[in-house]
Amino acid sequence: MDASYRFGKGLKILCSIPIEVDEPPEEVDGIKVEVLDQLKAMLYNNLAACYLKHCDYETVLTLCPKVLQLDPNNIKALYKQAVAKCGTHDYEGSQKILLELLRLDPENKAASDKLKLVNVKVAESNARVNAMIKKMFEK
Repeated sequence: MDASYRFGKGLKILCSIPIEVDEPPEEVDGIKVEVLDQLKAMLYNNLAACYLKHCDYETVLTLCPKVLQLDPNNIKALYKQAVAKCGTHDYEGSQKILLELLRLDPENKAASDKLKLVNVKVAESNARVNAMIKKMFEK
């Protein structure tokens, strides 16, 4: 997890830069705030990749929204978030994110393949729920 340590350290440094909240500047020490935000998004995204590699889905699910807050259409963050939701058995949540991702990037093969698997899981889950409901009303 050496990479995650470095990405985390970089984020701590970036997030410690004091920026006026009431009237945010366009630049900090000659660097545009927009560039700093892009760098933060990239570091959060890379950190999420590290945690996803180690199947720490809960951490991935806390990091990806931070990326998406800075870059709402970040395909990689959306994909990581969908995979993490699938890893926590939130198949419907994963399905929703993958559909949004494919709306933004219809040619994304990884997302398309993952959606096929998630659709199967959603169908299985719905079948189990329907079977339980049917049993409840049988005599």
